[in-house]
Amino acid sequence: MLRKLLDDVKNLPNLKKQKKIEHWYPIANFTHYIRNKQIADEKLALASPDPEAMRARNKQHHERIIHLQEASPPPRQKPRRPPKFKYTEELDRVKLYISVSKNGTIRAKITQPMLYLHDNYWSRGQCPPLNEYIVCLRHAGYPDASLERYMKVHMEREKLKPEMEEFIDRVFGSSRKLRNT
Repeated sequence: MLRKLLDDVKNLPNLKKQKKIEHWYPIANFTHYIRNKQIADEKLALASPDPEAMRARNKQHHERIIHLQEASPPPRQKPRRPPKFKYTEELDRVKLYISVSKNGTIRAKITQPMLYLHDNYWSRGQCPPLNEYIVCLRHAGYPDASLERYMKVHMEREKLKPEMEEFIDRVFGSSRKLRNT
């Protein structure tokens, strides 16, 4: 067995000529590809000196491609990345606040803070005012660190707002001109 292996290694160029290894990679949108290839090959056949021989050669080539495409295993799908925003039931959750006064009166308050913000602001394409947004986030159960971080981000945006409006006016023209028309 070792002797046969050594003989094969010595005759490696002959071995390569005998066994031609062909790699085939599946083609996406194969029906469009083969249709366009047939159209292009027909144009080349018409331009060649012997169109019938070229058509026969092209037909064999097309049949070979179709066979390889059908025989190839389906491509492995890449695992999808998880979305950046993950839906949680926290946004839909109803908050119930119950309080009992000294005289025995029970008060219940039912809120759905994120739905309130959506209905009154986000669905209309507006940002809620900072104080309302913070109150709703607190009712939704966000920790104080998140609320402070959002307040800092909001303050930074407010500082950059005049500069951003000036840039928009330079690019798209003054907003005063648009209001007057």
